[in-house]
Amino acid sequence: SWGFDQCLVAQGFLVVNPGIRGSFGRGKDWNRPMLHSYGGLDIEDIADCVHGLIEQGYVDPERIGLWGSSYGGLMTLMSLFKKPGFYAAGIAGAPATNVSHAYPEQEWIMGAPRGEDYPARYERQSALYHTAGLADPLMIIHGTRDEVVRYGDTIALIERFIAQGERLELVTLPGSGHSWARESRAQPRLGYGKMVEFFATHLKPR
Repeated sequence: SWGFDQCLVAQGFLVVNPGIRGSFGRGKDWNRPMLHSYGGLDIEDIADCVHGLIEQGYVDPERIGLWGSSYGGLMTLMSLFKKPGFYAAGIAGAPATNVSHAYPEQEWIMGAPRGEDYPARYERQSALYHTAGLADPLMIIHGTRDEVVRYGDTIALIERFIAQGERLELVTLPGSGHSWARESRAQPRLGYGKMVEFFATHLKPR
């Protein structure tokens, strides 16, 4: 997404990519605290980054947005749901809203589907079960041919928002897979264009 980051910078945004716990290549000691912690330590790492930027005077605390895709989409959703009012807006691309559908690939974080605390443990780590916390503008971008994260999970999330009377923006990319930003030029251009418009609406000075 470096090209999109540069686009945001050209529009006057400050872009930061924090290194959260659970990132690859850091070793067991770095990753071990992440066990059973989707939507826990990871979103706190992001919030710590934001607090540091605020303390150093780089950002306006009233105009901070976040976005990510796949796991980053899950973090975006969890951040908005668990920290209402902390961010001004968020964009979740191909969000992994239900971690039970990530099994067994991500078992090293969410844990095996067994034990006395299952399935409550999976629900605790799934954005699908925390939608009541939404209080800030949200956009979701998802391709209908996603081979990693089910497009149906996004629809299940939307159904919960409808039942709650919440409003959000959904950008559907017909035929796009999980790496929607690598599809034919037209679809990423549409998605990124919508993202720039969304952040410009909710983050720039009125």
